[in-house]
Formats: sequence, C-alpha cells, structure tokens
Amino acid sequence: MLLDYRRVKAEEAAYVQQILLQNGQWMLSKGIDQWPLDWLESIADDISASVAEGNFWCLESCDEIVAVVEVHAGPEQLWGLDTEPSLYIHKLAIRRAHASRSLGSKLLRCVIQRAREEKRSYVRLDCVASNDRLRSYYASQGFHFVTIENNGEVELALYQLELGP
Repeated sequence: MLLDYRRVKAEEAAYVQQILLQNGQWMLSKGIDQWPLDWLESIADDISASVAEGNFWCLESCDEIVAVVEVHAGPEQLWGLDTEPSLYIHKLAIRRAHASRSLGSKLLRCVIQRAREEKRSYVRLDCVASNDRLRSYYASQGFHFVTIENNGEVELALYQLELGP
C-alpha cells in the first residue's frame, strides 16, 4: 500500500469528522471509553477549525484518507505549559476498513520524523487513563508514561517520546 503523508485540506474536514466518529462508535462497541460520541459531536466545530488551521495530517492511499492525526506545536495546558520544544499528538484515528495495516504506527513515525526535522525535544500525547489497551499500544511504540492528569472531565495518562540530539 503506497501511502502519502500530508496536511489535511480545509475542504476535507468532513472526512476527518467521519473517521473520528467511526472510531468513536467502534470504541463504544468494544466498551472503550476514549471518545464518547456526544463529546465528538460537541467539538465538531473545533475539529473543522483545527483542520482549517492546518493542524490535521493524514495518510492517503489511492486518493482515500485512511488515517488522521491532529498535531500541535504547544505548549499545552495539560502539560503545565512546558516550553520544551515538542509536538503534541491528538485524535489519531484509522479508517476502520484499514485498521489491521499498522497505519497507527506509520502515522506516529511520520509525526516523529517531522519532530526530528524540526529539532523538537519530545513528541507527546495523552489518552484516557482507563484505556489500558491504548496505553499498552503507546508504550509498545516507544512512548514513556509520564503521569496521570485530570483535565476537569476525565483522568488522562500522559506519554512522551524523547528525541535524541
């Protein structure tokens, strides 16, 4: 499968929404409390705005977006506004029809490569602290657990990957 890593275009916001909602529904069907559907619906305008601002990236194959991720350059409140140069990963999602193709790993590697090229110190991410399966996945991808933080709505597990010089 030939993949192209690129920034999502503003006019593709509906595709991003669709992939995120599809993942939210799948997680709900598996009893995973990561992206409640009402939460996804409540942030739909924020997602569209983030796409328009150029924060969403994708993997594309044969003119189809097969995976998406939101990337910010921080600093972020959840991380105590740490000013260490970092990229922050949010809303990584794979189109369910392509779920068994290691696209999450490929997308993470693309973000990590970008962080290295930009001379960032860390790639950081978070997930719901009770999502043991996702926490294990991030650890298997080389991310190290930092702490648990409460964002006012849910407890989140913070992970980071330190990039060497």
